[in-house]
Amino acid sequence: MPLRVLPIVTTYCVSGHDCYHVRHWTGDTSETAPDHPYFVPSEMMQVFSLGLSSPLARPINIYGWFSVRDGWEPLRNYLFNRSRDDPAMISHGCSFLPLRSPCRGIFVSQFFLMDINLMIKEEGSPDKQLFSGYVEIDTSWAGFGSILMALFQGECHGLDMIFALLGDSIETVIEAKAEAKQPLDVRISASTSGFDEEISLYDGKFCGSGSMFKHIVAVKKQEELCVVLKMDDYTYKWTFKAGVGVVLAPEHPVSGFTEYFVMNVSFRTRGKAASAWQWSCICNDVCVSKLCL
Repeated sequence: MPLRVLPIVTTYCVSGHDCYHVRHWTGDTSETAPDHPYFVPSEMMQVFSLGLSSPLARPINIYGWFSVRDGWEPLRNYLFNRSRDDPAMISHGCSFLPLRSPCRGIFVSQFFLMDINLMIKEEGSPDKQLFSGYVEIDTSWAGFGSILMALFQGECHGLDMIFALLGDSIETVIEAKAEAKQPLDVRISASTSGFDEEISLYDGKFCGSGSMFKHIVAVKKQEELCVVLKMDDYTYKWTFKAGVGVVLAPEHPVSGFTEYFVMNVSFRTRGKAASAWQWSCICNDVCVSKLCL
């Protein structure tokens, strides 16, 4: 699917200037409210990547936050959040920032607000401002169902956000739990029908037991969610669909996880009565089940 560049943003404010956003939802946000977005499929946003517009000449450390304040919740929903003591190191020739899972699905109406404050950590000199301010995006200019790119131009670098606006979509939670006695290099990503872009879920070494990750994504109601695990020369694939369950899953245990590996996917379709499915391998016994919530 071709990439579309988002032509404009409606509001930009640099730190220190007066700026506020008045389009937040202020009504009843409880899950019992009939117009709460969890009750029906809604218009949602999915961010695939965030990166510098041009490759770096030298490694840099970035800290601060990149967040969304959407039409249903005025609090920050972080996609990137690092302290100065724990910055993200962007290596030479690389440009992508490691994104985290949003704490909830990003529900959008006509307008949504990007709340950004990113700094470059320097040693022996003052830190540099990468980008700070608010950007209000008008979805009527963007359109739904296409891959989009928004450019945030700072003083020293530009930021590119690759994302999509999805109509008739539902909040989907992906969680993996495992036990590994030896460190394993694991890369897990997700994709949804109609888009080639991947959503990074986990990329690094895993050792020990417990939750590997818990990530929230947006999936169109009738589309499939594909999860891919790559480790050494092995590739494992799962496909889930709301209301259907596990469409495709490995028939054999995931190599390296000697005790257990569990993949949970739940679709929040009607309030708390989510459709949830589990693929599990415990002591080499592969099982697919529907979870009762």
